[in-house]
Amino acid sequence: MPEKDKIRADRNRRNAIASTGPKSLAGKRKASQNNLSHGLRSRNTVIPGESRKEFEAFQKDVARDLNATSATEQALSQLVASNMWRLARGTRYEAQSITGNLTREELVHRYEAHMSSLFRESPTRSSLDKLKDSIEHDDETYEKIYRYEEILKLINNTYAGDEVSVEISKEIVCLADTDKELVKSFRKSLNSRAWPPQGLSVKDAMTLLENGSIGKHKIAEMIKEDLAHLESVIVRRKRAYKRKLREYEKNLAAFSSRFKLLEKDDLERLQTYEAHVQKNLLRTLEAFRQVREIQVSKAAPIEVIAVASNVRKQVDRKPK
Repeated sequence: MPEKDKIRADRNRRNAIASTGPKSLAGKRKASQNNLSHGLRSRNTVIPGESRKEFEAFQKDVARDLNATSATEQALSQLVASNMWRLARGTRYEAQSITGNLTREELVHRYEAHMSSLFRESPTRSSLDKLKDSIEHDDETYEKIYRYEEILKLINNTYAGDEVSVEISKEIVCLADTDKELVKSFRKSLNSRAWPPQGLSVKDAMTLLENGSIGKHKIAEMIKEDLAHLESVIVRRKRAYKRKLREYEKNLAAFSSRFKLLEKDDLERLQTYEAHVQKNLLRTLEAFRQVREIQVSKAAPIEVIAVASNVRKQVDRKPK
C-alpha cells in the first residue's frame, strides 16, 4: 500500500474510534429509532409519535373490561392490549396511506410530536416563527441603527430637518460626553422636564458634536464601527434562522415520506401483518377464556401457567 494511502487509512481508523455512536442506554434507544418508518414490525409496543400514557391508560381499560383479577389474567390482558394497539396502528397507517397525503398542519403536528419523543428540545414551527419575529422586530437594535445613521448625516452636513428629536439629542450628548460646561448645560436641559419635545436644533447638535471631548470625526468613526457590528449581528441571526428553517423543512419532508401511498406489495404485506396480529389477538383471548374456566373450576395452578406460557410464546413470535 502506498504511504499516502496508509496514512489516510490510519487516520480513518482513528476517526472511527471516536465516531462509534451513542454510549448511554438512552442514546442507543434513541438511535435505534432513527430509521423507523411505520413501526409495524417494531419490537416496541409504543413507538415514537405515540403516547406512552395513552397506552398505559388503554391497558387499564382493557384489564377492566376483561375483569382481570389474578396475575395471570392481568398478564394476558396486557397481551390483548398490546395486540389491539398494534392492530390499530396498522389500521391508521393503511388509512393514512390510502386516503392520500396529510394536511400540512397534521403533518407538522405528527412530526413535532415524533421529534419531541426523541429529543427534549427540538425546533418547532412556533419557535422558528418566534425567532423570525424577534429578528424582524428587534426595535431596540433598529432604533439604534436609525439614530446612528441620522447622527452621521449631521456630521456629513446631509441632515434634512431643522430640528433633532429628543432620542437623537440624548444619543449625541452621550457620544460627546465631556466635562465642559457647554455639554453639562445641554445634559441638564435634556434631563429636565422643561426640555421641549422637538429636541435640539441642528445648530446646537453640531455644536455638541464639534466641541465634545473627542470631536465629531472620532465620533463618526465610533458610529461606523458600531453600525458595522450591529449589522453583522443581524446578518448572523438571519443566517442562523434560515439554516434552522432549512433543516426543519428537510427533516419534515423526510418524515412526510412515511405517509406516501402504499404500493401493491406494501399493501399485501400490511394485510398479512394485520392478519397475523388478529390471529395473535384471538389466541390470547382464547387463552384468557381457558384460564378463566380453569380458575372457576379450581384446577391446579400448573395448568394456568402452562396455558399462559404457551400463549406468550405464540404472541412474542415476530411477524413475517
